Amino acid sequence: MDEADQVSDEQLWLRLAGAEPGERAEITLELAERAAGQDDHERTVTLAKAAAEAAEGAASTSAQARATYLAADAHAELGRIEQALAGYQAAATLYRAVLDEECVAICHFRAGWALSAGGRLDEALEQWETAERLFAGQPNCDDEVGKCALARGGALQRLGRPEEALEALSQSRDAFRRYGEPTQTTWADDQAAGVLLRMGRSGQAVGWLEQCEFVAEAVGDPYRLAYARLRLGVALRTDGRLSAARRSIRRARRGFRQQGSLADVAQCDRETAVCWPCRAGRTRPVAASTVPGPCSTPPGTTRPCAASTWTPASCCGTSGDTRSPCR
Repeated sequence: MDEADQVSDEQLWLRLAGAEPGERAEITLELAERAAGQDDHERTVTLAKAAAEAAEGAASTSAQARATYLAADAHAELGRIEQALAGYQAAATLYRAVLDEECVAICHFRAGWALSAGGRLDEALEQWETAERLFAGQPNCDDEVGKCALARGGALQRLGRPEEALEALSQSRDAFRRYGEPTQTTWADDQAAGVLLRMGRSGQAVGWLEQCEFVAEAVGDPYRLAYARLRLGVALRTDGRLSAARRSIRRARRGFRQQGSLADVAQCDRETAVCWPCRAGRTRPVAASTVPGPCSTPPGTTRPCAASTWTPASCCGTSGDTRSPCR
């Protein structure tokens, strides 16, 4: 449906009346994808199931796979983990039937996020490891490999396995470097710094966060730069370098204020207060920072085959396309 974006929903519904099975599948799938784009997940499930049935009747395995995947994604958004997992497994089987291993990998990746949302981290790790292995076997998929390793790093942190988390984050960093996108590399660096801080290795954490600050400044991203400086200030404070910490947090505060982010300005004020000495001449206790942790859910990839949102929600503020993969 090359002109689907220029056709209204009403026109698509009218076309359904006399449509052949193959066209019916494509029209219904287009309506389902539009419902997903509007976060109408219940409607998405209904339409995607209808599209999958029509596609099966038309012997269109590719369309059936897309519809099955879309229904699974909607179930995941609604918190129906078992239904989502069954859907992702079915979609992966269909994609494998049409020899599309990259989309098989995407199904495993999304299944990992559904499991993670339900607290089933060990199972999520298995899905992400499978996805990473499949992506690694495909050309030009370093971006996806990096995101899989990044997801594993976040899960390993939550499972209390910091050394393994650092190894996964190192693999993520290497993949992003091969991909050639420095901003994505900072996702891994920022998470690794958080792990190091919790391990009491604040000096090493400072080094990684200084790299994040350098990259954010180089690419001209004001909000990311302010965030990096706030995180760096907290690490410097933890390392006992209070003057440097205050300078970094003040710079972060200015950046957030210029961006109009008052909540982040207030966070800077709270973090700065911890850096000032108490009346007795002793520094305040350096508590664990309340600064939000690093972004472990990167934005959706722009690759055509992986256009689906990578996670149910993106904390980076730029969620990906909610349409099914391999459109």
